[in-house]
Amino acid sequence: MDLVGSWFNKGIDGVQLRDLANVQESDILTNKIWKKYIEDSNATVPRALFLYSSAQPATQMLSDLSVNGTNTIPSPVQVNAGPAMEVNKANSGKLIQNSITAWRSQSRSISAYTVSPLGGPLAEEKYGNKTASGLNLLVLTLPGVPVLRSGDEIGAQSSVFEWPETITEESIPENTNQNTLLTTKGVTVLRVAGIQCLQALRYDTQDADTTFNFLDIGNDAVVAFLRKWTTKAAVLVVSNMSPTEQTVAVNVAGGLLDKDDNLVKKTKVVVASSDYSADAEVDLSALKLSPGTTVIFKS
Repeated sequence: MDLVGSWFNKGIDGVQLRDLANVQESDILTNKIWKKYIEDSNATVPRALFLYSSAQPATQMLSDLSVNGTNTIPSPVQVNAGPAMEVNKANSGKLIQNSITAWRSQSRSISAYTVSPLGGPLAEEKYGNKTASGLNLLVLTLPGVPVLRSGDEIGAQSSVFEWPETITEESIPENTNQNTLLTTKGVTVLRVAGIQCLQALRYDTQDADTTFNFLDIGNDAVVAFLRKWTTKAAVLVVSNMSPTEQTVAVNVAGGLLDKDDNLVKKTKVVVASSDYSADAEVDLSALKLSPGTTVIFKS
């Protein structure tokens, strides 16, 4: 099923679907797709990029994704939301939330959410190259998020970020334990220790120790969600998908909690695409976001 071609042909800037078919092609993933993006990372139009894998899972995952020895993964699902998932509209946050919810309700093949860069890498797919992933993923590209590739996709397992000092082919090692994250042009490289941002935002339907939920913030322009574990700090992601500045309260039900299980009123920024610097303390009851920006917090 050529999901990629059909979406590119529609010329939709809001959502792109990509069929990840061959889990063995990690060299193409690192050396062709991401390297090309580094060389030409001038995508400035905010996109909500949904990366959906319709490939069968890697062999080691089969036992986890089966019931009584029977593979329970359904056929690939396309949610017919089309342009309704475009960003840069007044209600884009709500539209994208609804689209993800629809996907989650229809397919257990979707096992993860993470962040990746603005547009760009899928353009490579438009010209016939195929990339790889060992997981079935739904990836949401949040506007302005300075992340180029997922450690999961390359097999990185480190619990601490390691940022490269220079962006070269050598700084994107294949199949290593180093979680190397790269930034797009014009974005300050931030060192974030103690969590893996990519895995921190991951929602895994097979993991009993994690939860993922959208927050009801009463603002259709902004999407906000919480990723929570039993073993490490929860992460809150807030993204303004609209073309105008927004002020939202994200200290709402389902949001970050303090050690006494009360809603957090103020907390420090982990990473932000703009507006805030890392470690800046922010009032979650009146969070201001410029158009097309994302802020990540942890409890």
